[in-house]
Amino acid sequence: MSLMSRVLVRVRVLPSDASVDLKALGERISGALSGVAKVVRFVEEPIAFGLSALLVDLVMEEREGGTYDVEQLISSVEGVGELDVVNVSLISGS
Repeated sequence: MSLMSRVLVRVRVLPSDASVDLKALGERISGALSGVAKVVRFVEEPIAFGLSALLVDLVMEEREGGTYDVEQLISSVEGVGELDVVNVSLISGS
């Protein structure tokens, strides 16, 4: 029996507009990913003109289709405008 590896994924989420509360957005994203991925950190990233992105670090099982399911779940959250998967890294160890 082979065990699937875990990966650390960083996603940059742009809110649908500047008035979106990023802390509340992070909580909604975490809730949407429950059972699929574990959110380990949120970081606000200033972009320009008062707009910030939300960097979401999460851990998930490596699977066929990569991050597609996670991207779809995050995209469906109210307040999410756009998203980019910035990085995917294999987590070593057990």
